[in-house]
Amino acid sequence: MAAAAKWSETTMLVIDMQKDFVDPEMRSPLLVTGGEAVIPAVVEAVAVARKGGIFLVW
Repeated sequence: MAAAAKWSETTMLVIDMQKDFVDPEMRSPLLVTGGEAVIPAVVEAVAVARKGGIFLVW
């Protein structure tokens, strides 16, 4: 059986949520096609992490 989650020992990493990667209007060579589609899920995950007291690293 897996050990219970220890939220006080958990960190959430949010990586590469920069306009160059997700905003098609930036016309960046770094753009990930469809990248903007993940933004709502990331916003929700960050809100859940904050509510749970999970440490966030940007």
